[in-house]
Amino acid sequence: IHRGEDLTIKPYELYSPPGLPLGGTSPKDLFERANDFAEVRFPGDVRDCEACHLPETFILDPGRGILGNGISPPTNRKIIRGETTKTITETFHTSPIISVCTACHDYLVVNEAGDALTGDSLIEGKEHGGGPQHESDCVECHGAGEPLGVEEVHLPPLSPEERINRPQPIE
Repeated sequence: IHRGEDLTIKPYELYSPPGLPLGGTSPKDLFERANDFAEVRFPGDVRDCEACHLPETFILDPGRGILGNGISPPTNRKIIRGETTKTITETFHTSPIISVCTACHDYLVVNEAGDALTGDSLIEGKEHGGGPQHESDCVECHGAGEPLGVEEVHLPPLSPEERINRPQPIE
Protein backbone atom coordinates (compact mmCIF):
# COMPACT_ATOMS: atom_id res chain seq x y z
CA ILE A 1 0.00 0.00 0.00
CA HIS A 2 1.05 3.60 -0.49
CA ARG A 3 3.34 2.91 -3.42
CA GLY A 4 0.95 4.49 -5.92
CA GLU A 5 3.12 5.75 -8.73
CA ASP A 6 5.72 2.99 -8.22
CA LEU A 7 3.27 0.17 -8.92
CA THR A 8 3.49 -1.60 -12.25
CA ILE A 9 -0.23 -1.76 -13.03
CA LYS A 10 -2.02 1.59 -12.98
CA PRO A 11 -4.31 2.94 -11.80
CA TYR A 12 -4.00 1.22 -8.42
CA GLU A 13 -7.62 0.69 -7.43
CA LEU A 14 -9.56 -1.12 -4.76
CA TYR A 15 -12.17 -3.74 -5.66
CA SER A 16 -10.73 -4.71 -9.03
CA PRO A 17 -12.16 -8.10 -10.01
CA PRO A 18 -9.88 -11.15 -9.74
CA GLY A 19 -7.87 -12.18 -12.76
CA LEU A 20 -8.20 -8.80 -14.46
CA PRO A 21 -5.62 -6.04 -14.68
CA LEU A 22 -6.20 -3.41 -12.03
CA GLY A 23 -7.80 -1.25 -14.72
CA GLY A 24 -10.14 -4.11 -15.64
CA THR A 25 -11.12 -5.24 -19.10
CA SER A 26 -14.82 -4.75 -18.52
CA PRO A 27 -16.56 -1.39 -18.84
CA LYS A 28 -15.40 0.79 -15.97
CA ASP A 29 -18.96 1.62 -14.93
CA LEU A 30 -19.59 -2.04 -14.02
CA PHE A 31 -17.12 -2.11 -11.16
CA GLU A 32 -16.41 0.07 -8.14
CA ARG A 33 -13.66 2.45 -9.25
CA ALA A 34 -14.00 5.25 -6.70
CA ASN A 35 -10.67 4.66 -4.99
CA ASP A 36 -7.59 5.30 -7.12
CA PHE A 37 -4.44 5.48 -5.00
CA ALA A 38 -1.99 6.38 -7.76
CA GLU A 39 -1.04 9.65 -6.05
CA VAL A 40 -0.56 8.23 -2.54
CA ARG A 41 3.04 8.00 -1.39
CA PHE A 42 4.52 5.99 1.47
CA PRO A 43 6.00 8.45 3.97
CA GLY A 44 9.43 6.84 4.08
CA ASP A 45 11.55 4.08 2.59
CA VAL A 46 9.23 1.33 1.31
CA ARG A 47 11.92 -1.22 2.19
CA ASP A 48 11.48 -0.33 5.88
CA CYS A 49 9.04 -3.12 6.76
CA GLU A 50 9.15 -2.21 10.46
CA ALA A 51 7.52 1.11 9.61
CA CYS A 52 4.23 -0.81 9.73
CA HIS A 53 5.05 -4.33 10.91
CA LEU A 54 6.30 -5.44 14.29
CA PRO A 55 9.95 -6.56 14.20
CA GLU A 56 10.42 -9.71 12.11
CA THR A 57 6.66 -10.33 11.67
CA PHE A 58 6.97 -9.82 7.91
CA ILE A 59 9.35 -12.75 7.39
CA LEU A 60 7.99 -16.08 6.15
CA ASP A 61 9.20 -18.47 8.80
CA PRO A 62 7.12 -21.66 9.06
CA GLY A 63 6.05 -22.64 12.53
CA ARG A 64 6.49 -19.20 14.07
CA GLY A 65 2.78 -18.38 13.88
CA ILE A 66 3.36 -15.06 12.16
CA LEU A 67 -0.16 -14.82 10.78
CA GLY A 68 -1.81 -16.25 13.87
CA ASN A 69 -5.24 -17.79 14.22
CA GLY A 70 -7.04 -14.45 14.33
CA ILE A 71 -6.00 -13.34 10.84
CA SER A 72 -8.82 -13.52 8.32
CA PRO A 73 -8.24 -13.45 4.58
CA PRO A 74 -8.90 -10.11 2.89
CA THR A 75 -12.40 -9.89 1.45
CA ASN A 76 -12.85 -8.53 -2.05
CA ARG A 77 -16.15 -7.82 -3.75
CA LYS A 78 -17.20 -7.54 -7.37
CA ILE A 79 -19.76 -4.76 -7.59
CA ILE A 80 -22.22 -3.67 -10.27
CA ARG A 81 -23.11 -0.03 -9.91
CA GLY A 82 -26.55 1.27 -10.81
CA GLU A 83 -27.56 4.93 -10.87
CA THR A 84 -28.45 4.88 -7.18
CA THR A 85 -27.40 1.39 -6.07
CA LYS A 86 -24.40 -0.87 -5.79
CA THR A 87 -24.98 -4.61 -5.96
CA ILE A 88 -22.40 -7.13 -4.77
CA THR A 89 -22.32 -9.90 -7.37
CA GLU A 90 -19.35 -11.86 -6.06
CA THR A 91 -17.34 -12.05 -2.86
CA PHE A 92 -13.92 -13.66 -2.91
CA HIS A 93 -10.95 -13.95 -0.59
CA THR A 94 -7.22 -13.74 -1.13
CA SER A 95 -5.09 -15.63 1.35
CA PRO A 96 -2.98 -13.44 3.67
CA ILE A 97 0.46 -14.26 2.26
CA ILE A 98 -0.70 -13.95 -1.36
CA SER A 99 -2.32 -10.59 -0.46
CA VAL A 100 0.89 -9.24 1.03
CA CYS A 101 3.00 -10.24 -1.97
CA THR A 102 0.59 -9.04 -4.65
CA ALA A 103 0.08 -5.69 -2.94
CA CYS A 104 3.36 -4.61 -4.57
CA HIS A 105 3.98 -7.41 -7.08
CA ASP A 106 0.60 -6.47 -8.55
CA TYR A 107 1.27 -8.00 -11.97
CA LEU A 108 1.22 -11.61 -10.69
CA VAL A 109 -2.00 -13.52 -11.45
CA VAL A 110 -3.80 -15.25 -8.56
CA ASN A 111 -6.09 -18.26 -9.01
CA GLU A 112 -9.85 -17.99 -8.47
CA ALA A 113 -9.60 -19.46 -4.97
CA GLY A 114 -7.17 -16.67 -4.05
CA ASP A 115 -4.67 -19.04 -2.48
CA ALA A 116 -2.11 -19.61 -5.25
CA LEU A 117 -0.18 -17.89 -8.01
CA THR A 118 -0.99 -19.20 -11.48
CA GLY A 119 2.55 -18.51 -12.67
CA ASP A 120 1.18 -16.02 -15.21
CA SER A 121 1.72 -12.28 -15.26
CA LEU A 122 -0.20 -9.29 -16.53
CA ILE A 123 3.11 -8.05 -17.92
CA GLU A 124 5.09 -10.11 -20.41
CA GLY A 125 8.42 -11.20 -18.99
CA LYS A 126 7.40 -10.77 -15.35
CA GLU A 127 5.93 -14.25 -14.80
CA HIS A 128 6.49 -15.87 -11.41
CA GLY A 129 9.90 -17.54 -11.68
CA GLY A 130 8.72 -20.60 -9.76
CA GLY A 131 5.68 -21.14 -12.00
CA PRO A 132 2.30 -21.98 -10.44
CA GLN A 133 2.61 -22.22 -6.65
CA HIS A 134 0.18 -22.65 -3.77
CA GLU A 135 0.55 -20.26 -0.84
CA SER A 136 1.82 -23.08 1.37
CA ASP A 137 4.81 -23.49 -0.97
CA CYS A 138 5.95 -19.84 -0.80
CA VAL A 139 8.29 -20.64 2.08
CA GLU A 140 10.30 -23.03 -0.12
CA CYS A 141 11.89 -20.05 -1.93
CA HIS A 142 10.83 -16.98 0.04
CA GLY A 143 11.07 -18.32 3.60
CA ALA A 144 13.58 -17.22 6.23
CA GLY A 145 17.11 -18.20 5.26
CA GLU A 146 16.30 -19.00 1.62
CA PRO A 147 18.14 -17.17 -1.19
CA LEU A 148 14.93 -15.39 -2.22
CA GLY A 149 13.73 -14.92 1.36
CA VAL A 150 11.93 -11.68 2.14
CA GLU A 151 14.70 -10.54 4.48
CA GLU A 152 17.29 -11.21 1.76
CA VAL A 153 15.67 -9.24 -1.06
CA HIS A 154 13.57 -6.61 0.72
CA LEU A 155 15.35 -5.60 3.89
CA PRO A 156 18.49 -3.57 3.50
CA PRO A 157 19.67 -2.40 6.91
CA LEU A 158 18.42 1.11 7.59
CA SER A 159 20.17 3.47 9.96
CA PRO A 160 18.01 5.31 12.53
CA GLU A 161 18.24 8.54 10.53
CA GLU A 162 16.88 6.76 7.44
CA ARG A 163 13.83 5.42 9.27
CA ILE A 164 10.66 7.48 9.33
CA ASN A 165 9.70 9.17 12.57
CA ARG A 166 6.69 7.49 14.13
CA PRO A 167 5.32 7.05 17.63
CA GLN A 168 7.07 4.33 19.60
CA PRO A 169 5.12 1.81 21.72
CA ILE A 170 4.61 2.76 25.35
CA GLU A 171 6.35 0.25 27.59
